[in-house]
Amino acid sequence: RRNVWIGDVADATQFSRWPMRKEFVGCAQASIDEVSRILAQTHAAAGPQCESDEVVGGNHDSRFQIYAESQAREFAGIKRAGSLPHEWPVASLPFLARFDEIGIRYTGEYPGGELWLFDDLVCMHAPPKKLEMRASVIHGHTHHLSVTTHAQHHRGGRSNYFIYDVGCLCHVGSRTDPQSLVITQVP
Repeated sequence: RRNVWIGDVADATQFSRWPMRKEFVGCAQASIDEVSRILAQTHAAAGPQCESDEVVGGNHDSRFQIYAESQAREFAGIKRAGSLPHEWPVASLPFLARFDEIGIRYTGEYPGGELWLFDDLVCMHAPPKKLEMRASVIHGHTHHLSVTTHAQHHRGGRSNYFIYDVGCLCHVGSRTDPQSLVITQVP
């Protein structure tokens, strides 16, 4: 068994290109703490029969590092003293949410992160381009629930592949301010 998260485990809106709304002020730390808590709980609940817990990086998960690169370039790649080359920089979700301490493997940054479960099944954050993958794909970037299929013809016959958009587990509430762009509850 494996636990696989297909990106956007953190929203990090405060570090995005969107205007800073009053709803987001002061909630970055609470969001990071909540991501770490949820991943740790899921990891613990899976128990010893779970061979791995993996996060495929999403575009929202990259916001910490992108923000550091655009606002403080020198800080973007900073690591703890004595870090090994494979360790994550301070301004990254894997570092901030303590993925290594929890036992979570981060399989790569958006848009290139992929996790192959089988030869013909891959998890990635963004949907593939049409006929890009000769495999079925599980993704979540668009936050919709859907299943599409495509066939590829080859010398040996025809192969059918599926693209599963598994949606979003964010907690969506209602806001009384109709002018607010924010409809999700924060953090």
